[in-house]
Amino acid sequence: MTVAATVTALQTLHATITGVSSAPTVMPASLNNAELPVCLTFPGEGGWKHNSMDGAMLQQRRRYVVKVYVAPIPLGQGLDEGYQLSLPMLQAFGEKYMGVTTLSGAIAHLGTLESGLLATDLGVGIIPFAGIDYHGFTYFVDIIEKTAVP
Repeated sequence: MTVAATVTALQTLHATITGVSSAPTVMPASLNNAELPVCLTFPGEGGWKHNSMDGAMLQQRRRYVVKVYVAPIPLGQGLDEGYQLSLPMLQAFGEKYMGVTTLSGAIAHLGTLESGLLATDLGVGIIPFAGIDYHGFTYFVDIIEKTAVP
C-alpha cells in the first residue's frame, strides 16, 4: 500500500466516527465552519527496511498524524464550548482505533511493536490551521506495512 493509499484508508475510517463531518483525502486550503469537525491525516516520520532473509520484502514503518479540528476559537459560547465538543470525539477516535487491525487488508500491523499501543494522542488542545486556531486534538497512528521489493 502506498502512503497516499494509507492516508485514504485512514480518512475512510475516520469518516465513520460519530461526530466527524468531513474527512477529505484532498488537503483543503482552509476549513469551512459548516463542515466542522474536520479530520485531516498527514504522513509523518517513517522508515524502510528489508523484512526477510532473502530481501524479497520491504517493511515500511510510518507515523501518521491525525488532526481533528472541532471548532474555531473565536466562535461559540466562550472557550469552553469547543473544548466540551472535543472531549467525546477524542474518546470516539481512541475506541475506533482499538477496534482496527487492518486497513483495506494491506496493513501488517497497526500500532508500534515496541509499546503495543495502537495510537497515542496529545489530548484536547488548540491546534492551528491556515492562520486560525481551533479546539481539537491530535492522534499519532503508527502503521507497519510489508510490500514486495519492486
